[in-house]
Amino acid sequence: MKHPYRNTNIVLFILFAAIIWFRKTDGLGLAQTTSLRWAVLASFFTFVLIIEMTIFAIARRSKK
Repeated sequence: MKHPYRNTNIVLFILFAAIIWFRKTDGLGLAQTTSLRWAVLASFFTFVLIIEMTIFAIARRSKK
């Protein structure tokens, strides 16, 4: 069986990535440059990847 949360995760990731990409300033009031947007998106992707791998490891271990 496929993971039921996969589609939800993809939609949420695209939504949050779009919010990060199209905002003019961040929480500190800094103007968003293209390089800063890529850096924020990379850190966001890394954060999501770590969480997904943790969930995958827990789910895999619970099947045993």
